[in-house]
Amino acid sequence: MSVIVIGSGIGGLCAASLLSLSGEKPLVLEKETYVGGRATSFPVKGCLLDYGWHASYYSSGHVGGTVGEILQQLRQPVNLKKLDPPLSQYRQGVIESVVGFRHVPPELRPVLMKFAADIRKIPYEETYTYDDMTVLEWAREKTDDPVLLKHFNLSSYFAITAKADKASAGEYFRVLQIATSMCQGLGYPAAGGIRTIADSLVRGIESLKGQVITGAEVVEMDVDGERVSKVLYEKDGELQEIVPDTVIFNPPVYSILDYITEFPSEFSKRVKAMKGNHTGPSTQVYVCLTRPFVNIPSLVLLPEDADMWQPGEHCALFSPSTCSSEVAPPGNQLVLIAVPYTGRSAESHAVDLLKEAFPGAGPCIKWVHSFETPVVDGLAKHVGWVGRHKVPVSSPLENLYFVGDTVEGTGPGMELPADSAQRCVYQIQRGSS
Repeated sequence: MSVIVIGSGIGGLCAASLLSLSGEKPLVLEKETYVGGRATSFPVKGCLLDYGWHASYYSSGHVGGTVGEILQQLRQPVNLKKLDPPLSQYRQGVIESVVGFRHVPPELRPVLMKFAADIRKIPYEETYTYDDMTVLEWAREKTDDPVLLKHFNLSSYFAITAKADKASAGEYFRVLQIATSMCQGLGYPAAGGIRTIADSLVRGIESLKGQVITGAEVVEMDVDGERVSKVLYEKDGELQEIVPDTVIFNPPVYSILDYITEFPSEFSKRVKAMKGNHTGPSTQVYVCLTRPFVNIPSLVLLPEDADMWQPGEHCALFSPSTCSSEVAPPGNQLVLIAVPYTGRSAESHAVDLLKEAFPGAGPCIKWVHSFETPVVDGLAKHVGWVGRHKVPVSSPLENLYFVGDTVEGTGPGMELPADSAQRCVYQIQRGSS
């Protein structure tokens, strides 16, 4: 079977990996010169910067979850350092862990522990019956305590980056169950940046005779009847033509309309409507310090939202240097502050937050580098929102499949596209059997 994977995001690479493990030899075409999509890293001023905040499920020293299972099958495990604790808050001049519900009064902690136990008891398949209920609606059936309701606002935001009044309870339950059953928390690559994971997937694909070509831009896709009959791509100024049995499309689903126009009007209308329903943009502000200030390998929610009920989104701080010695020169420390807005003030605001949380850091700032991360248009107005907002999408062509963040899947970060890859490959193998 001739399989072409267009795009080397985590979804595309996981799909290619699973097909390689089943004996196929997929060809992955990536128009950029790097792999990983948004889960990538790049050098700046002697440091290695990730394309925004990323973490991975941690399991026994390695990447866990669905991505970790695939890496283990490829014999390409990626070592992680555990985030301990995974989530903290900066409040009243102190960074404190939220693990063990220490951010709520002691008398309320047993109540939250019972709620967590109740969530774990829900059979996994039954969690889908909660997709059309928000986390807040579910929580209000359990309690009217305002502090507990604020907890679920923080918890749902951390789990699926959606606040409790919009977050899907079903998605929230699945993420918590996966995190507690398959993994032991979160981690970050112990060597290199987050791109280490994508690079390891590529090595696994290539070790099984698959192929990943960067700088290869698809310029044309032809359709004959109900099948993609030809894919034309350009590499180094030369055009190459492939007649595929199967095509897997990793970019946002609506981008397929740039290549194929012969779709039913209902499908075209549906995927066009997906664009503009997004989770961003945001600004990623990297600061290089001449000496370490951040000594905790944890995602730290910063002051303006530290009490969980302030308006707006959370700002967050993380130092990759607390996990990997390869992201900054010896003696220096790399710190990321993510702010959920853009514009001239974003960078200065992030630096002010750093100075507030770590007094004395100001004079040790070596340089500041910031960039905006683009919007993520997906199945819903937000990938973690309740199910009634979601737009189901399936390909009207029998040999074209979609994979990635804009396709149905479960999990935070890299888990969602990896889960979508499993679903995609299952459909392909079921269709060819």
